[in-house]
Amino acid sequence: MVDKNTHRSAGPTRKIFVDQAQLESVAALNPARRLDYGAFSVLEVDQTVAARLIADGTARNADGENLLMLNTGPIDTLSAQGKAIGAAPAPKSAGKRLHLVQFPGPISRPLGRGAERDRRADRELYAEQRLPGVWRQPGA
Repeated sequence: MVDKNTHRSAGPTRKIFVDQAQLESVAALNPARRLDYGAFSVLEVDQTVAARLIADGTARNADGENLLMLNTGPIDTLSAQGKAIGAAPAPKSAGKRLHLVQFPGPISRPLGRGAERDRRADRELYAEQRLPGVWRQPGA
């Protein structure tokens, strides 16, 4: 089993998590990609810079975000295998198909005033999809 916290992807760059408090100290790095999540950011930087920042405690490894965790085993989207799968043409089929979507970092949920409403809507949608004909809108 692959540990997402210690996984290192192949390639010249690494993804790292940097807490908001540490972000100013790494501002001069000029990362290839920066994703801001409020409390932390995901930066894509050179592997030597990433190793130094992880070693001194300024950042945490985020290469695990490159993994697709499937039942058949993990696929690192930056590996040769992952790139080959991504470049392969989709088979023509009249049946159902599964599309995998990978986001560059974690998916953040709203934490404001509507967060509880969103969680309630998620539960209702889940019940609707899992219990068709049984689940009813509250108050209906």
